[in-house]
Amino acid sequence: MTAEPMSTPRTVETSLRYGDCGARWGNLAAPSGAFAVGDEFAFAGEEGRRVVRRVLPFPTDPAKRLVHYEAAPD
Repeated sequence: MTAEPMSTPRTVETSLRYGDCGARWGNLAAPSGAFAVGDEFAFAGEEGRRVVRRVLPFPTDPAKRLVHYEAAPD
């Protein structure tokens, strides 16, 4: 068995951030279907990868999802 090569995470605009965020976690307001649990991404202009931990219905817009992320492990 061989390990799959690590792909470069996609870049996400910081304008998708929603609500409170900390140094290692935060939320995005993203279009439905844009993220799934386990997806990795990086914010444009920032260092560090993030990983999606939860995808929930957005409270005020059924076309969006509330995406909770945490810092990806090194």
